[in-house]
Amino acid sequence: MTLRLIKQIERDEDNGAEADAFLQTQEWNGEWANAVKVSKLVVKGATATAIVTFGTEKYPRIALTLVKVAGIWKIDRVKDAS
Repeated sequence: MTLRLIKQIERDEDNGAEADAFLQTQEWNGEWANAVKVSKLVVKGATATAIVTFGTEKYPRIALTLVKVAGIWKIDRVKDAS
């Protein structure tokens, strides 16, 4: 994760958010573990995006934005893609 995403998660926690930053839920459920799907990565320079679905209606589709930092792809942003 990038420092920007870590700080966003910390701000959300300081403001009382209890949901997981990635799944947008308080409870983790293993039923999606074998059903998770990631779209083809769309790369534009040092930024890439992908849509992640979890195979169940309990979790939203999420959009992941990654940035390349010192040659390593890091998750920079997670948002609802519904």
